[in-house]
Amino acid sequence: MRWFARIYAIGRFADRRAFAVLLIGVVTVAALATAVRSESNGPSWAASQGGAGRIPESAVSAAARPVSVAPTAGEGRASRTAIDLAGEASCDPTAVDRIRAGGTTESTMERIRESPRRFCWSLRPVLAESNDLLRLVDRDHGLEPDYVPPGLVALAEAHPEIPLRTGNERLTARAAGALADMVLAAEQDGIELMVSSAYRDYETQRQLHEYWIERLGRTMAEALSAPAGHSQHQLGTTVDFAPVGRRFSETPQAEWLEQHAWRYGFSLSYPEGYETTTGYNYEPWHYRYVGFAASYLEREFFSSVQHKMLTFLYANSRDRRLAAFRFSRGGPR
Repeated sequence: MRWFARIYAIGRFADRRAFAVLLIGVVTVAALATAVRSESNGPSWAASQGGAGRIPESAVSAAARPVSVAPTAGEGRASRTAIDLAGEASCDPTAVDRIRAGGTTESTMERIRESPRRFCWSLRPVLAESNDLLRLVDRDHGLEPDYVPPGLVALAEAHPEIPLRTGNERLTARAAGALADMVLAAEQDGIELMVSSAYRDYETQRQLHEYWIERLGRTMAEALSAPAGHSQHQLGTTVDFAPVGRRFSETPQAEWLEQHAWRYGFSLSYPEGYETTTGYNYEPWHYRYVGFAASYLEREFFSSVQHKMLTFLYANSRDRRLAAFRFSRGGPR
């Protein structure tokens, strides 16, 4: 308002035509600034317009971080890849035909080709994420025996508001904070989300896997239990909600998570009907934190199938020997 008062004061002593030109210029600049702010909001803004439920401010700010899309020095348009994970985190809408499909279907690729700009707009904040958050861990890609995620916290101490089965559960600080937001939101809807298990180290997973082999035989055990080093639980971003078992799919908790978990950055790892894709049986209780930006991308372009999105990102990494992303400038190492 102070600016308009000053403009009005100027107008009292200036020529009317000059004053009108000045006023039009100010209004135009203000409109452009508003448009730029709206564009930079990224997928979090679009999601908040399209569905019910609160999206945590922490998730929105993480998804809205601006990421440079300029080519690296000396790189011409002809030599640019569609997705650059080794240099600046970027996505070229004009080159989406050159991306690798990874574990996705042709229908997913067609969806990307139909909306290349929206796809790149949704992908950019995902490319700015840290290595471990979107690390591909499945039957073919594993973790080192001594791998321990940084920033593990005890849920009982850091977030006593989260119901726990044993009280010994741990997650990374970021995943724990997002889980606490989701638990409180579920409580407001009359739903209690109890954590049955969270982080497991390599040795614990080895013992658990051997237990199921002894009890069920190797064939059945392999379908429901990951070998040591190949469990998402070792990432420290994965939780099992109680009660663990197929009956969980019939609970109000499962229904609530199916509708709202993505808004808090959590993704169902092993959905029904994708056993061949994921390599594991349907586990409606098993959710992995991937961050809001990735959960939005997964929902919009990968049919809400986490494994499709993660294998796609991995397939388009320049260094395909690593089950992690390496950025020079696009994100933290």
